[in-house]
Amino acid sequence: MDETTFLKCACPHCDGHIEYPATAAGQTVACPYCGTTEVLPAAVNAPDRKKRSPFALIGMVGGGMLAVGMVGGLILHQIGAQKSSGDSHRPENSADRKPGNRTRISTRPNGSKVAR
Repeated sequence: MDETTFLKCACPHCDGHIEYPATAAGQTVACPYCGTTEVLPAAVNAPDRKKRSPFALIGMVGGGMLAVGMVGGLILHQIGAQKSSGDSHRPENSADRKPGNRTRISTRPNGSKVAR
């Protein structure tokens, strides 16, 4: 069985997709989309999709860090809003509201304890 290799290119005038047998390379043909005549290239080197620019990698990492930072900021904002609105689930007592009025226990030299 005869395998025919096909090549691809784009029309330089209309950017239309042209696919042709490798044996037709070098021939002058009319673009099927705009009708402009052009010479079919021998082999068009396609860019290697596995290789990425280092700038693209930096952009992806930076974008991920920005997203994580935004989510963390929103979480911290929600926690702060709950505390300031009094919706805290921690029980509150008078000692928490007035830290200067707490009972202190001292030990006397004889070992007994006294509340102040």
